[in-house]
Formats: sequence, C-alpha cells, structure tokens
Amino acid sequence: MGPAEGDPGRGGGRGNQDEAANDLSRVSALLSDAVVAGEGRLGESLRPIYIDYLARHPDA
Repeated sequence: MGPAEGDPGRGGGRGNQDEAANDLSRVSALLSDAVVAGEGRLGESLRPIYIDYLARHPDA
C-alpha cells in the first residue's frame, strides 16, 4: 500500500484527481449556464415563472 492509499485525507491517488477535474468541469458549466440564463427571449419568457417560484419559496 502506497503512502496515499491508506490515508483518506491524502486523496488516494490519480482516481480522485480525475474525479476532481470532472467536478470542476461540471461546476464551470453550471456557472456558465447561470451567467447567461436570464439573457435572450427565453430568459425574458421565463422571468415571471422565476419570480413566482421565488415568491412561493422565499428560502430558495
């Protein structure tokens, strides 16, 4: 067993690096979607739905 394999705090090797890279890619895509979500005709059309949802779910 290598030094990182037995210690969960050390990451456990390459698999966790790949998983972290995938997670960062997903977060980046979500942030990108959030930034442009309110733009264009679709954003304008959905705005009343968003406002209604937020009014009904103040903790959202």
